Amino acid sequence: MKAHINGFDLAYRLDGPAGAPVVTFCHSLAAGSEMWDEQMPALKNKRVLRLDMRGHGASSAPQGPYTLQQLASDVVGIWDHLKIERCDFVGLSIGGMIGQVLGFAHGNRLNSLMLCDTRCRSDASQAGIWDERIALVRKAGSLAPVIESTIPRWFSEDFVAHAPIRIEEVRNMLRCCSVEGYAGCGRAISVFDFTSELAKIKARTMIVVGSDDASTTVADAEALQHGIAGSQLRVIEKCRHLPNIEDPKNFNAIMSDWLQ
Repeated sequence: MKAHINGFDLAYRLDGPAGAPVVTFCHSLAAGSEMWDEQMPALKNKRVLRLDMRGHGASSAPQGPYTLQQLASDVVGIWDHLKIERCDFVGLSIGGMIGQVLGFAHGNRLNSLMLCDTRCRSDASQAGIWDERIALVRKAGSLAPVIESTIPRWFSEDFVAHAPIRIEEVRNMLRCCSVEGYAGCGRAISVFDFTSELAKIKARTMIVVGSDDASTTVADAEALQHGIAGSQLRVIEKCRHLPNIEDPKNFNAIMSDWLQ
């Protein structure tokens, strides 16, 4: 399904029984709503809203660069379109950064936050890396040059070796991301700092991180926990950036307990 939100067509999936409590999921950079397929069996009693961020999946790609505040306004826009007054929110990586904006700027729309493998400020040392990645995909006209380097950042060698079908599905998901979406969202996460905003987040918050995530580390998760009063932290062992796919059993156990 699609809705015209903030000047572009936002694609979304809405599953589960009408009238059930709503949970919104927001994916990582270059991914799409199918990133959350492993979570769906654990959410049979929920109304599940999964978004494709602007420029990702089946959503159209307005010209960038984007900001995290814009991306959060897209989420609020689809909530308004679907007449969702309040819900739980689960976001991973850039999805978790969007979740932070929702927490400190739109907290009245939230029942809870689950912020996964994310950080509260950009890493200045990575600014040049984003310039390089964006230049590569613009030159190629696709994400092809960055797909194979993304896989080992997202998953351990053991998972890649033992889950070839799912890894190929992830590659296909990456291929669906538009150049403008990748570049626009890449710019959004390359320079931001929410450190001083975290104290404004009043929604109950769970923070989750893979123990071996080198992109958004355990230390980054601990900084979030320190900044959000009353928040909880869970570390999923032997996982990298997408523990929801690499270890859905443990991720779903944390999520299901949290969303009860």
